Amino acid sequence: MNKVLIYDTDCPLCRVYTKGLVVAGALPPEARQSNDSATVSQLIGQLDPVRSKHEIPLLDLETGETQYGVDAVLTLLGTVWPRFSQFVRRTVLVDVARKLYAFISYNRRIIVPATTERWHIMDLTPDFSVAYRISFLVLLYGSLLVSHLSVIGHVNLLALLALVGQTGWSGAYIVRHSAQTRLANSLDYAGHLGMSLLLGGIFKATGAAIDVPALTVIGNAVMIWQHIIRLRVMKLPDYLNLPFIAFVLLNH
Repeated sequence: MNKVLIYDTDCPLCRVYTKGLVVAGALPPEARQSNDSATVSQLIGQLDPVRSKHEIPLLDLETGETQYGVDAVLTLLGTVWPRFSQFVRRTVLVDVARKLYAFISYNRRIIVPATTERWHIMDLTPDFSVAYRISFLVLLYGSLLVSHLSVIGHVNLLALLALVGQTGWSGAYIVRHSAQTRLANSLDYAGHLGMSLLLGGIFKATGAAIDVPALTVIGNAVMIWQHIIRLRVMKLPDYLNLPFIAFVLLNH
């Protein structure tokens, strides 16, 4: 195979699924290149710089043709599972896959936080999309509310007040210290807050379902740990975590 797949090295999801393609035999290890590799510097001119941020590019070094996103992945999967790849391409599944891919791609830095460690030869940081971010937040917080009511059965008023205080305090800080990026930063924080609740909530819900109290403690710890990590990714001060800790301890 004389092709190169270029992935965002700052994206944990991208690192995992491109490595999965290698393990599955769909992609030779040397054809998997990060956006800070020397090889990429010679190929930048053949890629769409905007599209590459949101859809992983697969460049054919012989023809110069580039496939992006779902088309690139299906092409690679077609080398090991040709019938599966052809089936998806011929059905509505390909359109569903493209929409899901875009939804995850635009929100990937919120789903799994990552701090850009250094300058890269090719910047693959996804653009901010209000539509995709709000859609993500509606799905995220809707799922949290339904699962909370299903497991707990009620809303603790003191915990709710602590969460409102957390959101208000952090929101006020973001608005005060942001210039042209207030909306983006505010929606990003809302996403990080929701993901912290979701990841810890998985442990707590499991503990409640199988009656293992230790998992509730672990879930609380995961919530606080994730929130601290995500505050630091956004370069927000650690003290903004204080109302969140109160919320976690009160929410039972």
